[in-house]
Amino acid sequence: MTRFLCRNCKFKFSPKIQRNEPPKICGNCGGVNTIEKEPDANDILKEVDNMRDI
Repeated sequence: MTRFLCRNCKFKFSPKIQRNEPPKICGNCGGVNTIEKEPDANDILKEVDNMRDI
């Protein structure tokens, strides 16, 4: 499950993902385009693998 983190208010949420969707809107403060994807375990493992290659 992809989780997003609002840069404005640090509210974490899991929006319904759809193709060609409009910008993410924070469910807490209503900010648009303020979302950072929260790293999940797979992202962290990929970064570690990339570091090993160097």
